[in-house]
Amino acid sequence: MKNWTFTGYGNAEGFVIPEQLCPEISGGVLKMRCPYKPDQAREPFSRERGMIYAETPLIIWSPAGLDIPMDEGADLAFEIRNLSPETDGLAIMEFNDGSQKQAHFSLNPYQTAWQPAHACFPPEKGLAADRFGFAPFILGRCGDVEVRAVSVRPCAPAVVRAARTGTLAERAPAVDLPVISSDSLKKAFATLDLCLYQDIPTAGVTEPFFAPGGRYGPLWWQLDNSLAAAGAKWADQVLCERIIAGLCQAQAQNPDGRIDLYGRSPIRGTSGDISSLPKFFRAAFDVASRSTDEGFILMAYEAMKTYLGWWLSPVKRDRESGLITGVFEETFPPDNWQPQRQAQVDLNCEVAEGALCVSRLAHRLGNEYDRREYEQVFQSLKEAVNSCLWDEERGAYFTYDVREKRRSGRLICSTFDTLRNGVAPPDRAERLVSLLTAPGVFGWGELPVTSVARNDAEFVIYEERNYLGQAWFGDIWSLRNESIIAGLCDAGYYSQAARLTWDTLCLANGNYCEFFSARDGKGYGVIDYAWTASQYIQLLIERIFGIRCDAHDRFIEIMPLVPDSLQGRKLRLENLALPGKGDGRLTLEVMANKSEASVSVEMTGTESYDDFYFMMPGAKEISGAASGARIEERAGKLCLKAGTGRKASATFRF
Repeated sequence: MKNWTFTGYGNAEGFVIPEQLCPEISGGVLKMRCPYKPDQAREPFSRERGMIYAETPLIIWSPAGLDIPMDEGADLAFEIRNLSPETDGLAIMEFNDGSQKQAHFSLNPYQTAWQPAHACFPPEKGLAADRFGFAPFILGRCGDVEVRAVSVRPCAPAVVRAARTGTLAERAPAVDLPVISSDSLKKAFATLDLCLYQDIPTAGVTEPFFAPGGRYGPLWWQLDNSLAAAGAKWADQVLCERIIAGLCQAQAQNPDGRIDLYGRSPIRGTSGDISSLPKFFRAAFDVASRSTDEGFILMAYEAMKTYLGWWLSPVKRDRESGLITGVFEETFPPDNWQPQRQAQVDLNCEVAEGALCVSRLAHRLGNEYDRREYEQVFQSLKEAVNSCLWDEERGAYFTYDVREKRRSGRLICSTFDTLRNGVAPPDRAERLVSLLTAPGVFGWGELPVTSVARNDAEFVIYEERNYLGQAWFGDIWSLRNESIIAGLCDAGYYSQAARLTWDTLCLANGNYCEFFSARDGKGYGVIDYAWTASQYIQLLIERIFGIRCDAHDRFIEIMPLVPDSLQGRKLRLENLALPGKGDGRLTLEVMANKSEASVSVEMTGTESYDDFYFMMPGAKEISGAASGARIEERAGKLCLKAGTGRKASATFRF
C-alpha cells in the first residue's frame, strides 16, 4: 500500500497539479478550485457552447516510478470534501508498458463532511502501475474540492449487485412477417442491452440508464435515455420505470427543474438555459400509463410538471410570441447556439405535447385543476406555432427568429411534427401531407424522410462513420420518421403512416445505425445506436401491430397499420411481454386486404386487463368473437370492445 497525506505545508509530495486548479496545500489538505476559464470571446458562441459541452478534465498526476504490481488489481482511494456540484471523478492508471486504463469514482455533491471515494482497477497480469492520475472536476463549472488522503491498496472484493432477471433480448417477442425476422427484432433488443449501463451511481443517478452507444460512452443523455425506454418497455416495464426514476434524480440536482442534456453538462447542479429536445414527456407518460405503481406514477407526474415549468419560464418562453426558444440539442439541425433567439418547430411541438401529457396524467390522478390548466397551455402553444411559424405561401412551418421577427428559409422535415396532436389545422395538414409525399422533396417513395428537403439550398448528404452536425442537413434519422408517423396517425392519414412505417422498418432492419445516407440508405455514425433500435421496436409493435397497453386503466388497444406491401399476408407477433402483475404474454395475428381484415389475439399469464379494444382505420363494419363483445365508437373510429378472456378476435370490412 502507498499513501499520501499532504501534511507538509505547500508540499505536493511529488504530485503534478495543473495551475488552473489554483492548488493550495495547507492544514494537511490539498485544496482546489473549479478551473479558471480564459476569455474566449473571439471564438463565436464559445461561451454558449461551454454551457452545453464539458471541457476535457484536468488531470492531477502522481509521482512516476511507483512500480505497483497489478496482478491482483489496485484500488485508488481518496478522502474528499466536495463543496461543488461534481458527482463523478475520473481515475487513470498508467502501466510500465506505457498503456493506460480508466476508472470512475462517485461523489456526493455539496457535502461539507469528508467522504470516501475509490476507483477499482482490475488485475493486469505481468504489469506494474508506474503512476496514476485523477480528475475531481468533470463538469468544471463551479465549487471547491479538497483532498486530505490518497492511497493505492489491493483491490477490494467486488460488490455483487442483484442481477436483473434476463436480458431484454431474452424477453423479445417472436415475429413472422416478410423481411423482418425474429432474429432482427431480437438484435434490436440486444442493441439496447449493449447500451444499458448499470455501473452506478454515475453522473448523479443511482438507477440504470441507456447510453447512446459507441463513442458516446457510459453517460445518460435525456433524449437518448427517453427514446431507448420507449422501445425497451416492451421487454421490461420495471427497468423502464427505473430509467425514468433516474432522469427524475438527474432533474432533482438542478434548482430550476430542468433535465440536463447529458450527465456531463457543465451546468449540472446550477440554474441554466439549456436542456435537450424533451422526449422525456412522452416517454415518462407512456411508461406511467403502463404502470400499476401509484408512487411511480405520481413521481413521474411531478417531474414532468416541474420540467414543463422550466420550459414555460421566461428563460425559455418568449413573452411576445408565446413560443419556446431553443439552441442546438434542444432542436436539430445545429444552426443556433444563442439562447432566447430562435423558436424551432420540433422544440415547440415537443413542449406542446409535454403539456398534453401532463394534462392527461393529471386527469388520471384526479387533478382536474391541473388538467384544465395544462390543456390551456397546450392550446396557447398551438396558437403561437400557427401564428408565427406558418408560411402561407410556402405551405409549411419554419424556425422563427424572435428578435428579428422573421422566419428562416430552410425547409426541415420537422415541419411535419405539427401533424401531431392536431397542432396543424386540417387544411394545413392536407398541404403538409402533399408536401411530404411530393416527388423529389423529402424522398417519399425512395428513401424517406430526408431531414432537410432535397430541393433546399442547404441540403447535403453526410457519409462518415463519425457523426457531425451536417448529418441533420439531409440524412435520414429514425427520430424524425417516428415523429412524422405519429403525426400522420393523429391527423388521420393512416395509409401514408403505414407506408412510412414500413419504409423505415425496412431501412433500419438489422441495421441500427445512428443515421442513414439519403443517397443509398447505408448506415453511418455509431453502429449499434440505442434510439434507432428502440424506435424500430416501437414502430413494429405500436404501429404495424398497433398495440397499446394501459395497465392502470386495465385495457389493451389494438389498431394495426398494414401497408399495401403486406396486404394479403399473415402477420404474427408472438409472446409479447405485457406490463402488470404476473408474466403476461400476448400473441397477435393480423391479415388484411383491400376489402376486409381480421385480427385475433391470445393472452396468457396475467389478469391485469379487463378489456380489448379492436380498431382498424377506415372500417365500416365490424364483428367479433369474444366474451361480452359489443360495438362502440372510440376516438372517432368504429371499435369492438371485448372482455379479455384467453382468446378474442375481430373482423373488419371496409
